[in-house]
Amino acid sequence: MNKIPYKFIPIPTHLFLCLDNNCRSVLFALIQLSSYYANGWFFRSNADLEAETNLSRKTLNGALDALYIEGIIDIIPQEAGRGVLQKSRKYRVNFDKFLEYEKINLDDCMKNPDYKIETRDYKHGAPSFQRTSPPTSVQTS
Repeated sequence: MNKIPYKFIPIPTHLFLCLDNNCRSVLFALIQLSSYYANGWFFRSNADLEAETNLSRKTLNGALDALYIEGIIDIIPQEAGRGVLQKSRKYRVNFDKFLEYEKINLDDCMKNPDYKIETRDYKHGAPSFQRTSPPTSVQTS
């Protein structure tokens, strides 16, 4: 039997079934990135995250905002010094939040609209994470 030469990333099954495809793609990328950082917080440029998720900026922001509003991730927007493509954000995945979704019946995760987490649509204004302050317990340095 051949062994797989790379590390697997654990996926929260029930939570993933509650997410639409865009949110699922973003959360998968963030979980993978967070596995490389010991303290939980990490930076990612907007352009890099767009490339990793294969989502447009608008769709990416909508998915990030949905995950942020549900408390699944924390986001601290960073100021750009070198233009729009260089903007980055600081992210943290709230793994403890996953446990809440694991308590939901698997069928409800798939079929009950009350548990669905869908990409937010933006016609006007900025995503919530750009309008609100970061959590007070956040250490940004």
